Amino acid sequence: MTRKLKLLFILDPLDGLKAYKDSSIAMMRAAAARGHAVWTTQRGALAWRDGAVSARALPIHPLAGDAPWYAPAGAEQALSLAEFDAVLMRQDPPFDF
Repeated sequence: MTRKLKLLFILDPLDGLKAYKDSSIAMMRAAAARGHAVWTTQRGALAWRDGAVSARALPIHPLAGDAPWYAPAGAEQALSLAEFDAVLMRQDPPFDF
């Protein structure tokens, strides 16, 4: 049995992504199709406090169409990044603010 992962994608604003050309959406769709949990956040929602990094993150269900391409899978939550199996930075440049 394959272990299901909890993945966090750090992205540009979700409504600005284009499903027909964005590789991040393709990655999220592929992960969800394999049963992995897909969460999203933006750079501005990251915080470092007391030596730990956290983020306000939103769980989503990627959809097959271009618009809308996702549906929320729950409420936004403040979570430690340590709770995720992987964190993928997928923000368009400039990403070195």
